[in-house]
Amino acid sequence: AGGGGGRMNSYPRELHVDFSKLRTNTLRRYAWYYKLSANADVRPELASSCAKHFMVHLDVDEGQVLANFEAYIINPNSVKRSGGALNGVSHASSAPGGKRPLSATTTTNSSSSSSSSSAASTADEPPAKKKRHVQIPEGRLVAAKVKDNYILARITKYVKRKKAYRVEDADEMARERVSFELSQDQLIVLPTEEELVSRKALPKGARVLARFPKTSTFYPATIAKRADKNKYGVRFDDDEKGPDGNIRVVKVNATEVAIESF
Repeated sequence: AGGGGGRMNSYPRELHVDFSKLRTNTLRRYAWYYKLSANADVRPELASSCAKHFMVHLDVDEGQVLANFEAYIINPNSVKRSGGALNGVSHASSAPGGKRPLSATTTTNSSSSSSSSSAASTADEPPAKKKRHVQIPEGRLVAAKVKDNYILARITKYVKRKKAYRVEDADEMARERVSFELSQDQLIVLPTEEELVSRKALPKGARVLARFPKTSTFYPATIAKRADKNKYGVRFDDDEKGPDGNIRVVKVNATEVAIESF
């Protein structure tokens, strides 16, 4: 596994995936998503924590992954779940070393190990519920993902035959309104002032996307404090540091904080 500083000595050497080569924000998102207790400001420690979690909690059948990838390229509809694993990747148990505990059927009857393993893994993973589509109303402000950035935009129309939304740049300073057609997966609905009244305040340390002041772009940030009823104090990732060595706290409107996952 790769380097990245003197604190990589705890990196699992048997893991062939080099997490130290990933971007810091990618590692932070992994740690945030799986709620890992790692110092997000120390890259080597962050990489080691993500690598250990990946090794222990995920089982990867590399042959099956490649076979499914090849099948998907030929026919995207041909790849389906098999034995509780999706595309060759399945969650491992919490047993030490990430090894799956043998079932009673497996230990007593080796000839039935394949069927019992398949049944057990299938029972562990309930079928996913179909996500209900809720149409976003026209005029609603959203954080829209255009290329690799999220920008402030307004819904202008839902194109039913394309299952896409037509949005326009909502930057007040823009001379021209630029329009885009995006899927709902590329949109995060921003809360209104009325909705914020009935919502709980975001806790300190929550990871969000927030609009940077005097721009129309949203960036990853961390809630530092509740400035007042309608504002948050946030620390933007990779923003400039103050005299104390910490990233400065910037006030942003609560209506310009995307609280959904990203």
